[in-house]
Amino acid sequence: MKNGIHISQAFSQITDRLHLKTGNPRTIARMLFEDLFAISNPDRDGFLTRDEWSLLQLATQRINQGEPLQYVTGISHFYGFVFSVDHRVLIPRSETEELVHLVLEQMPVAFERDLKVLDIGTGSGCIAISLKKKRPYLQVTALDLSADALEVAAQNSEKNSVEVTYICDDITDLHDPALMEGKWDVIVSNPPYIQAAEVDIMDTNVLQYEPGNALFPADNN
Repeated sequence: MKNGIHISQAFSQITDRLHLKTGNPRTIARMLFEDLFAISNPDRDGFLTRDEWSLLQLATQRINQGEPLQYVTGISHFYGFVFSVDHRVLIPRSETEELVHLVLEQMPVAFERDLKVLDIGTGSGCIAISLKKKRPYLQVTALDLSADALEVAAQNSEKNSVEVTYICDDITDLHDPALMEGKWDVIVSNPPYIQAAEVDIMDTNVLQYEPGNALFPADNN
């Protein structure tokens, strides 16, 4: 391993080392190679450096311990776009893409004026940013109670080259004048909705790694 390890050999070893309760090891290994090293074809010729091989082994260990793949790589794919994620935000779900699609279905590709959209509880910003990417004429405002989450969302706006206005506030107790006085053409939200009684049937990796305030409503209502 003086010059590193061959890509195909590394892929084979990582596939064998992945011990998953759910999911296909080969599929997860491919996602690791693509998201960590932008290698979409692990059968291609070439080598990983020793540092890259060490990173890959550490990533495999974290996944085997139950940490979600998206937190390990720092990347989540949503509605055809790439988002940065970490433990400050919920991992975007594929079913949330259906919400984005539903909103877009109601909007023309072009419109004679800018429409004002409010995204409540934006988290990573995946809904707000995807809507803005698909309909650039939208004026999108996104709010979240978590300043940490908004930092991630702002980074994702920059990553995806869109402008979204972010506000830190609580929708149940608003203080920001722009929100209290604003009028919106579209309001969209994927808020916390899991009841405390459902904890026993949830995956432990969700409970252990994802932010509780993005999963459970404060008053369980």
